[in-house]
Amino acid sequence: MLTTSLTALLIHLLTTIAKQENLNALELVCVSIKRHVIDEKFARDLMGVTLVKTWERIRGFTEQIRETDQNRSIYNEIQDIAETWGDGRMWDNSPRIVKAMKEIFTE
Repeated sequence: MLTTSLTALLIHLLTTIAKQENLNALELVCVSIKRHVIDEKFARDLMGVTLVKTWERIRGFTEQIRETDQNRSIYNEIQDIAETWGDGRMWDNSPRIVKAMKEIFTE
């Protein structure tokens, strides 16, 4: 029989793995939005509020993963889309995209 502390640790580990699997799927959605595989307006209508609220809840968890792995780019795509949508903007209209497009087409 597992001790209480071992059981708690196991539950914590399984929860962490489940969170990471869900975040990996969400990251894939965000990459797909940025690469125009998924229509951004459709995605925002479908999951905009959920994505922004999810990012607000997982920000601390994400920072822990980034520090542990010493990789600041973990879940960057989620952060980019969530912060853009949270500010009421669309990703395609974000200043970074507009600036990059102007640079490409004015050369």
